[in-house]
Amino acid sequence: EIPHWYKAVITSGYLVTPATFRVLHPTRLTDGIYDISFRAVDRAGNLSGVSRERIIVDTTPPRLGSFTLTRGPITLYPIGDTYRILKGSALRFTISLEPDATEAALSVGTRVQPLTRERGNLWGADMVFPGFGPTMFSISAADGLGNRIDGKAVGNIAVDPLGRVRAAGEGGKAGEPLGAVKVTALVFDSDSGRFTPWDGGAYGAANPIPSDADGRYGFLLPAGRYYLAAGERGYTRLRSSEFTLAEAGFVSFDLRLEP
Repeated sequence: EIPHWYKAVITSGYLVTPATFRVLHPTRLTDGIYDISFRAVDRAGNLSGVSRERIIVDTTPPRLGSFTLTRGPITLYPIGDTYRILKGSALRFTISLEPDATEAALSVGTRVQPLTRERGNLWGADMVFPGFGPTMFSISAADGLGNRIDGKAVGNIAVDPLGRVRAAGEGGKAGEPLGAVKVTALVFDSDSGRFTPWDGGAYGAANPIPSDADGRYGFLLPAGRYYLAAGERGYTRLRSSEFTLAEAGFVSFDLRLEP
């Protein structure tokens, strides 16, 4: 291609080495890679040699790719446009950003969590969700040239309360939360045609899990057909109704043990 030469105005250092100059380009450069050539000419019209530089024009903030919410090998999927999780849940948030991203942060409501580069173009952080109710989560990111995107909404989260194990029946203990009750998730095994305890260890999770001092408990289970069983000395062992998860999800509902 025939190069287009433009005049430059020396802004400082006239007749001195080095000097600085300014080029008024007739149009605005769009984002892209450009080869820039420089040369000098004296009053007699003599031309110097050509010096070349390659520049990058980038005015676009980092673009956002896909993201995941995971715990160990379990990936959580939204119900509609909302991720439903349990209070106190710890999840790993991972998102893909353009290679030139140099910083990023995840905002959940008023909380801001910096993201760190994991590998390649993936950025992530561990998050704990202590509150209740629905909230939006968003991403902010910047590249090395200062281009930024701030508060880009990427999804919605609803934080639900944990279910409780309580005493049933009548009398003084009726309705009281029961702590240290072992709650077991059992999954249907199509090979044997029976329900067996879910192998939580394969997913980095416990099964059974004990209810806390307030009777609270919760599971994050992969897709499958399940029921819950709970038992405590002095109470009749409880078996819940069967339920099916089409995708991985949190499970926690109230259980009442009969004395």
